[in-house]
Amino acid sequence: TLPVFVRAGSIIPRQALVQHTDETPKGPLELHIYPGPDCAGALYDDDGFARGGAFRRQVVACEVADDGGVTVQFAEPEGRYRPWWREIALIVHDGVGERRKTISAPRGAETVTLEPA
Repeated sequence: TLPVFVRAGSIIPRQALVQHTDETPKGPLELHIYPGPDCAGALYDDDGFARGGAFRRQVVACEVADDGGVTVQFAEPEGRYRPWWREIALIVHDGVGERRKTISAPRGAETVTLEPA
């Protein structure tokens, strides 16, 4: 097993392997969340064809409650592009283990809570 070094507060997106850019990844988009100070990131996707083309950008942030629960907040997205993912797997790494929750991809602002382990 290889150790993984990640800054607390990071949100790292991951998708299934594709062989070329025209291929759509299988399964949900994974967001690996490492709670900590300034826990935030942004999801961005575009049509890949032209400057100024269709795009979508959505800010994602997280907070840890006193009881250890994690709240993930999706802001209202910018742009009208519809990304490939229909589901998002939220995977919270807390240094002890993982908590997972798969949700439908938010179309607008949304808040999701993962209960404490």
